[in-house]
Amino acid sequence: MTPLDESASPGARAGNAARRFLHPGQNYASSSGESVKTILGSCVALLIWSPRRAAGGLAHYVLADNISSESASERFGEVAIPALIDALIRLGADAADLRARLFGGANMLHRTVLSNETIGARNVELAQRRLSERRIPVVSSDVGGTFARRLTANLATGEYTVEQIRRLA
Repeated sequence: MTPLDESASPGARAGNAARRFLHPGQNYASSSGESVKTILGSCVALLIWSPRRAAGGLAHYVLADNISSESASERFGEVAIPALIDALIRLGADAADLRARLFGGANMLHRTVLSNETIGARNVELAQRRLSERRIPVVSSDVGGTFARRLTANLATGEYTVEQIRRLA
């Protein structure tokens, strides 16, 4: 898992839970009740948590898979998704108890699209496929559209808020 840049998260508090900001290409997992914030466009944030263990994590990936010669990186869903699941198992979560929520995957170029061939749609489809293969149910999603999202997620409970961002400026 990519370590978080602690300077990007100056330790803001919401109740007793620390709040961290997750940048594109970062994963974070915890069993200490933290909240994570991120901003999404065509990227996908995948929230996976264990209700019994009160442990969870968030993967914020940019592209579904690596189409360049870049080394394996959590910027790619093919790397980020299994890394997040493995991190939760290491925290003591039972794979059969995991639940997931999906966010992002917008068409930020605002072009008319006749198929699901946008970056955002490919990112969402990859998460759905990988979660299905691992038998992790997606209990909710807020994906697609042509707008960015601001996400805050509690890693222990799976609770979240999503705010649509109509203008980035």
